[in-house]
Amino acid sequence: MRNVDCEIQTFLSMGFVHVESLEGVMRLSVSKDMLFYIAITLPLMVATILGWWLWEYMSKRRKRAGMEEDDEEKVKNM
Repeated sequence: MRNVDCEIQTFLSMGFVHVESLEGVMRLSVSKDMLFYIAITLPLMVATILGWWLWEYMSKRRKRAGMEEDDEEKVKNM
């Protein structure tokens, strides 16, 4: 059980989660501040993912536009 306790504390950091193991029964308790942590981290995560997606979309769009211009120049040079 000690191994599970270490893994949970690693992934849910900042002391929001406390795990106790008594007589083979695992008890999990969560701090009241966990709601505040989630309220801050989830919008930031969504904003980061949307920003990355927009960056990738615009990069691919610019690349496609550049390829179309190159094709037009090749046709004019023929």
